[in-house]
Amino acid sequence: MKVYSAGLIDKSLRSINGKLQKNLASDLKKVLKVSSKAVFSQELNSFIVLSGTKDKALDEKSVEKVETGVLYRRFKKYYADNMSRLKEHLKDNQELRETSKIVKDFIKEVDPNLVKLFDSQLKKLIKELPAVYHEIQLKSYVALWDLDEIQEYRFFLSGFESPVFAGSTAGNMNVDELVDKILVANFFEIFLKPTITRLKDLDKVLERLKMGVEGTHYRTTNPKLQRKLEVFFRILAAKLSALQDIDRVISRIFKLFETPRLSLTQYHLKNGSVDFNKALLGISSEIEFAQTLLLDVHSKLQHCQLCLRDYLDEHKNGVKTVDSKEEFKNALLPVAELSTDLFVEAELLKMWSDFFGADIPYFSFNTKLFGTE
Repeated sequence: MKVYSAGLIDKSLRSINGKLQKNLASDLKKVLKVSSKAVFSQELNSFIVLSGTKDKALDEKSVEKVETGVLYRRFKKYYADNMSRLKEHLKDNQELRETSKIVKDFIKEVDPNLVKLFDSQLKKLIKELPAVYHEIQLKSYVALWDLDEIQEYRFFLSGFESPVFAGSTAGNMNVDELVDKILVANFFEIFLKPTITRLKDLDKVLERLKMGVEGTHYRTTNPKLQRKLEVFFRILAAKLSALQDIDRVISRIFKLFETPRLSLTQYHLKNGSVDFNKALLGISSEIEFAQTLLLDVHSKLQHCQLCLRDYLDEHKNGVKTVDSKEEFKNALLPVAELSTDLFVEAELLKMWSDFFGADIPYFSFNTKLFGTE
């Protein structure tokens, strides 16, 4: 009998990850009641993967301890600590504070009530983004049992509502060769929906921005207010510029799914409520939709970035200079209103890309894990 367990990690936490890996290996050794030589662990891209081998047959207590007990709780504590760290990081993020202050300085001139709205949106970002990451990390956990003595398998995939898949390995299934494919398939089950939500939300804001900068553009004879306007547009343009590689990063992640789709379809995994092949097909359809959405977002990003950069270019736009502060404020109100949404949605997608795009796009599938066994 052989078992694999794995979960997502934050690669930037090297020391903490090393301790986690060591503790997980020790936990698995105790659960299986085997020597250290029977347990292996490694970092596989943004995952920690463990394996343990035991000559005796599987028992229910070991299953419980691996799937929902001591090993899962070890990951669960790590993820909870990660969430707390990320919240503190966002609260103390100097770049976020400085750029948001510039936005607030301008929108306060246009409509002071917008500052309250913007602050509430930033608080929501700091609260909700770590929570979404936490949920994805929690549901990334898998435990795969290769019961070779009875030619059966048991897969626990926490990303699925009904997580346990079981069946026969007699039909030429080699569980060793499927570990990384199943791990990535489970990841896509939990990663896609929130990613599509991020893209949809930014797409809507970019569409509003395209409409908001059409027609006459305005500048003011008030030097202080004009400087605030120019810096405000530079900050928004920079936020969009930071997303210029988003299509490449996310597309590369999407391409990873092809390998597990081709590898796993042949086994027709099922449980009482989930047909795994239908789930794979659904993921493929969502990826296809997301790719189209990603192209649309990328195109709008390029366009809106130019619009913001050239807003005050008299050679490209009809720019009206006004003396009245009230006229200027009324003219810029629509842009000021949508700027709060634009700032937050651009920041959310950038953080999303940074978090998942640092290592996962470069995931390399292995025919055989733990090559030194």
